[in-house]
Amino acid sequence: MNRKLLSFCMALVLTATLAVPTRMVTKAEVDDTESAVSENVISENSGSTYIVKKGDYLEKIAKEQLGDSKRWKEIYELNKDQIKNPSMIREGMELKLSADSEDAEVKEDAAEEKTEKVEKTEEAKDEKVEESEEEKKDEKAEEAKDDKEEKDEKVEESKEEKKDEKAEEAKDDKEEKDEKAEESEEEDKEEAEAAEEEGEEDKEESAESELQYWAEDSPVAAAIVEYVKDVTDEDSANYIPVEDRIAVFDMDGTLIGELYPSYFEYMLFIHRALYDENYKAPADMKEFAQALEKGIYDGKLPEGNELKHANFAGAAYAGMTPQELKDYAKEFMKSEADGFTNLTRGEAFYKPMVSLVEYLDEHDFQCYIVSGSDRTVCRAIIKDTLPIPENRVIGMSYTMVASGQGDTDGLEYVYSEDDDVILGGELIIKTIKMNKVSAIEQEIGKVPVLSFGNSSGDVSMAQYVVNNDMYESRAFMVLCDDLEREHGNMDKADSMKKTCLERGFMPISMKDDFGTIYGDGVEAVPYGEEEAEEDAAG
Repeated sequence: MNRKLLSFCMALVLTATLAVPTRMVTKAEVDDTESAVSENVISENSGSTYIVKKGDYLEKIAKEQLGDSKRWKEIYELNKDQIKNPSMIREGMELKLSADSEDAEVKEDAAEEKTEKVEKTEEAKDEKVEESEEEKKDEKAEEAKDDKEEKDEKVEESKEEKKDEKAEEAKDDKEEKDEKAEESEEEDKEEAEAAEEEGEEDKEESAESELQYWAEDSPVAAAIVEYVKDVTDEDSANYIPVEDRIAVFDMDGTLIGELYPSYFEYMLFIHRALYDENYKAPADMKEFAQALEKGIYDGKLPEGNELKHANFAGAAYAGMTPQELKDYAKEFMKSEADGFTNLTRGEAFYKPMVSLVEYLDEHDFQCYIVSGSDRTVCRAIIKDTLPIPENRVIGMSYTMVASGQGDTDGLEYVYSEDDDVILGGELIIKTIKMNKVSAIEQEIGKVPVLSFGNSSGDVSMAQYVVNNDMYESRAFMVLCDDLEREHGNMDKADSMKKTCLERGFMPISMKDDFGTIYGDGVEAVPYGEEEAEEDAAG
């Protein structure tokens, strides 16, 4: 192709020479022309591949290189020869991004090479034609003589020996056929039994490996299944022993709703401070609860609300036993979820995420809750829904004391037979952001291999997991981008998606990856609408 382009350029130079006053074309000018042609050819192939960097995944590469994250499947199809698992790409891989002109150039070069070979062949034929006819005749005569002698030797072979050989061969053939028939019958029987067993195993594996409630074409669901299959295969280079298969989940906004209209623990505290007839809140607590409730509905939360809520909530539940607080939370879970039809706060679990926890549990992953909400309240919420034991719940913690301890320091007080453990009410740790990493290190003692979150409070935990240098690890973030089935927030969703692309996390779109959110019959409605309908009906 380069030779044709060069010829074309030379023709243009010649035409230009005839059209203007004649001058000599220098060798430098010819070299410049060849260089320009070469550069044009090279430029046609630029940008058609991409070298994988640490933290890359197909959706991220499709977004950065092709402008659309949904075109990840195109990249996967172009690189199936080296990508066996769309969720498992390696740093340093050179990926094709689109079909380019390389094939055409290869074919054209091959055609030129073939033409040259044909020309050489024709020259060789001409040379052979000029060979002496006399030499050919001599060679043929010699070959005919040799053929005749060989035939005579074969005719002289003993007919008796041929008969013996044929008889022996027939005997061997019969024995071989009998052996093959027996072997074939035995193999058919074994294959039939193996196929039957494999079919049963496939059925069981298929039933176990399904992620329910996810969209059928969800790339995230496919990536999770492929990851689990890879790291639980003992023959895989990425195999993770059972004792190290640890997955950590944030709770509000990751496993359960946080937009009815706010976190469960915020709404529980507001109920305690403002509407519980059996509890009289101090004036400053009541004032904060009123400001918090107003801010939730108008979008202007009080300054420093997280820490203020943590301290006031500890005081609001002080004196309760852990079981009494669990029972209190359980009762509040029966209340209607504001902003939804046919949904209580206790039912407001994301069904696809519940299925995911169950799926990981079936494959021997140890799943932990790592939440910024009260640990005791979290235990009450997940009790009857998730296969996570209470000792794998990490959350905001308060002091606990003996009911008869009073102001005596725990180093001095001895627990008695009449004592109960009660909430002391003093905040120990608010487990968000970097505090999540600290809590995981202190309470688990190992770096997890999977992380699931949804907000800036979960970024440190996700990065901690991605940094795991012992095993293949993944971090996922749930995006609140569904404006029909949920009270989504596109500004927050877009911001978190950007963070995912920057840090190598995989975004989970509630809109595109979830087949359902809360299940059939649940609809998102304006806040207060359900309450207004109930009042009108009353």
